[in-house]
Amino acid sequence: MKSLYIGLILAATVGCGDGMSGFATDVPSGDDADKDGYYESEDCDDNDPNIYPGAPELCNGLDDDCDESVPFEEGIDIDGDGALACIDCNDYDDEVGAGVYLYPDLDGDTYGDSAGGEVTCDEVVDYVENGDDCDDTDAAAYPGAVWYVDLDGDDFGVPGDSLTQCLRPEGGYAPSDDDCDDTDPEEFPGQIWNEDLDGDGYGNSDHIIEQCEQPAGYVAEGGDCDDYNAAIFPGQLWAPDLDNDGYGSTELADDSYCERPGPEYVENDVDCDDTNAQINPYAPEQCNGLDDDCDGIVPTDEVDADADGYMICDGDEDDTDPLNVPEVLEFTGIINNISQTKLAGWEVCFEDTFASVSDISELATACSGDQIMVACRATGSSVIAVAAYAHRNDVFYDTGTSNTL
Repeated sequence: MKSLYIGLILAATVGCGDGMSGFATDVPSGDDADKDGYYESEDCDDNDPNIYPGAPELCNGLDDDCDESVPFEEGIDIDGDGALACIDCNDYDDEVGAGVYLYPDLDGDTYGDSAGGEVTCDEVVDYVENGDDCDDTDAAAYPGAVWYVDLDGDDFGVPGDSLTQCLRPEGGYAPSDDDCDDTDPEEFPGQIWNEDLDGDGYGNSDHIIEQCEQPAGYVAEGGDCDDYNAAIFPGQLWAPDLDNDGYGSTELADDSYCERPGPEYVENDVDCDDTNAQINPYAPEQCNGLDDDCDGIVPTDEVDADADGYMICDGDEDDTDPLNVPEVLEFTGIINNISQTKLAGWEVCFEDTFASVSDISELATACSGDQIMVACRATGSSVIAVAAYAHRNDVFYDTGTSNTL
C-alpha cells in the first residue's frame, strides 16, 4: 500500500503554500482475468485476451485497441449482405460476401502465424485459416504436438516419457518415437548408407541402402571418388611437389579435392621449400645456413655471427672475430674422402644428383668463377668421396664426341 499512502499525502498538499509541490499517478488495479498483461482498470474488456490497450484492430466491430472508438469500416455494411465493409470483397454487391482471414504458414504444418494475418478475397499459397501456431519456423511445433526424449540429438526419439505441448521442449526432445538407436546420431529412420569398400570412412554414393541401422560395410558419408583406394576421399589434402623430392608444398596445400588434382601433387604438405629438392623434413642438415630438414630451426653452427663470410661449420674457429677466418683449401690433382667442412672458401654454385645433369653447359652457366672444383658425395653424406679442381677453361673444355684425350 506504499503507493496509496503517497497518493493520500499528495492529495492533502494540493493548494499548499509557496515552496511546496506534489504529483499524483493512477495505479493500475484489479485482476488480469484474460492474462493479456493489462489489469482490469486499464483493459476495456478483461475477458478477451485479444482486446487491450494498443492491440491490433481486427475486423470485428469491436474496440480492440481500447481507444474508445471503432474504425468506420468496422461499423458499416453498405450492401446489407451481413459482411462488414472491412472484410467484404465488394460492399456494393450483396451477392459478394466477406473475404477469408488468412494467416501465413511458413513451416507447412497447417497452423498459421497469428502475427501476419490478413483478409483476402483470393486463395493464397502457404496461408491457412487459423493463427494457432506457436512457432511458424518449426513444422513439428503446433498445438497438441507430442514430444519424445531424444538422447543422441538426431531429431528422432524413443517410446516412453513424452510431453504434449505446442513449443519444442528444451533438453533433448523430438517429434517422433521411432529411432532404432538413440545413442547414435547417425542411425535414424530414412538414413542413407553408402557402400565403403576401401574403409576410408567415405562411401560410393551410387551404391546405397536406406534404413535406420547401419549395415556392415556401409557409412553415412558419401561422395568417395575412388572407393578402391583408402588414400583418396573427399577432403583429402593434396599439395604440389614442384621440386620432385616426394614432399608437397606447405604453402600450396589444398583439401578441396577428392581425386589427385594433377600428376605433380602428393598426399602431404610438409615441404617448407618446394623449390629445393635438398630441403624437406627428412633431408640432412648441410652447412649452408638453411633449415634443410624443415624443423623450423637453423643449427647454431650454420650462423655467421661475425659476418666474415664463414660459419662454424665452414671451419670458423672463432665466430666472434671477423679477422679469424679459416684457410682456403688448396690441393693439386685429385683428393678423396675429405669432410665437406674442409671446403672453406669455396662457394657452391651448382648442386644436383648425377642422374639429373644432362648437359655440362648447365654447370658452366651456373658457375662463373675462374677456379672450378668438381666434387662428388653420396646423397645425404657430409664426406666428399672425390674432388678435383682446375681453371674453368680446362674444366669446361669441349672434347667433342671422341673418347680419346
